Amino acid sequence: HRMDVMYEEYEKRLKDFRPPQSAPALPAYLFTREDDYLAFTENRAVHTGGIFVVEPDRSYLAAFLDGQGRDQLRRTLQHEAFHQFAFNAISHDLPIWMNEGLAQVFEEGIWTGQTFLLGQVPPRRIRQLRADIQHRTLVDFKTFLSITPQEWSANLTADANKGATYYNQAWAMVHFLGETGHPDGVALLTHYLNQLHSGQDPQAVLQQNFANNIPEFQDQFADWAATLQPTPEATAIEHQDTLGDFLVALAKHNMHFTDMAHFRNTVIADHVKLRYTRGTIQWSTSDTPQIYFANLTGQLYSPDELFFQPSPDTPLLDIVCRTTSRVQLRTHFYHGDKQIEHEVLIEPSGN
Repeated sequence: HRMDVMYEEYEKRLKDFRPPQSAPALPAYLFTREDDYLAFTENRAVHTGGIFVVEPDRSYLAAFLDGQGRDQLRRTLQHEAFHQFAFNAISHDLPIWMNEGLAQVFEEGIWTGQTFLLGQVPPRRIRQLRADIQHRTLVDFKTFLSITPQEWSANLTADANKGATYYNQAWAMVHFLGETGHPDGVALLTHYLNQLHSGQDPQAVLQQNFANNIPEFQDQFADWAATLQPTPEATAIEHQDTLGDFLVALAKHNMHFTDMAHFRNTVIADHVKLRYTRGTIQWSTSDTPQIYFANLTGQLYSPDELFFQPSPDTPLLDIVCRTTSRVQLRTHFYHGDKQIEHEVLIEPSGN
C-alpha cells in the first residue's frame, strides 16, 4: 500500500527522535470501568474509548475495557499510540481531522507479528459511511478541514452519534488521500505532512494544499465513497468475529460444540441470525450464514482450515481459521462480568 511508504519514512524519524531530558515520562493507564476512566480524565474524554494527552503538568495515554470489548480496545490502543507517534515523529500541530484520520488508518492496521497491513477497510466503516451519506450527516469539507480541537471535543461531548460521524469521516478522507482514492493524494498528503513537520504554520499550509480545490476534493471523495468495498483481510476478521458471536449465542441456550461441522450445520439448519446496533446504525448477519464458514470465494473451509482448539481455563474452545498460508485468525473467549467475551487474535499460520 502507498501509505506504507509514508509510514516507513516517519518510523525512521521516530527511531532518531530523542526527547529532551526535561520531557515528562508518559505513563499509560488501562481501566476496567468507563466511570474510572472518565474520572481520571476529568470527563474531558466523554464518548471516547481512549485518549492521548500531552500537557506541561500531566501527560498520559489512557483507555478502558468496559463495554468496548477486547477487539475494540486493541484498536483503541493502536489509535492512541499512533497519536503519540505522530506527536513525536511528525508534528505537534497536526490539524484535528488529519490527526484523527491518520490514527484511525493505523487503528485498522492488522499486526501480523512482523509488520502492519495498512489500508484496511472494515465493513463497519462502510456501514457508517453509507449511513452518513444517506442521511446527509457528513460535514461539508470546508468546515471539516478548519475544525478546531475545541470544536471537535465539544461536538463529541454533546452527541455520540456526531462523534461517530466525525471520526469515520476523518478516517475516510485520509484513506481516500493515502490509499485508493485521489490520484495525487499520497503526494499531496506527504507534502502536507512534511510542511507541518518542518514547523510551517498549520493554517497557511492548509490553505496552500486544500483551499483552492475543496469542491473538487469533495466531489471526487463522494464518487469514491459510493463504490468503496471492504478489504479481504478486514472482511475475514469480521466473519471470524461473527463466528464467535454465534458460538456465544448458542451457548446461552446450553448448546456447546467441539466439532466445527456440527457447529456449522446447526447454525445453517437453525437459520441463526444476529442483530446489531451501533449508535443509529443497525444491521444483521447474513441470511446465508454459511458465508461465515467459507473463504471469500465462497468455498467452505476444510477441517484443517477452520477448527476448534482447546484452551485452558476458558469458557469455550478457541476458533482457529487459517485464512492464508501466512496468517491465521484465532477467536479466544473469556469469562466477562455479565457474559462470555471474545477477541480475534492474528497469528502467524501454524501457531
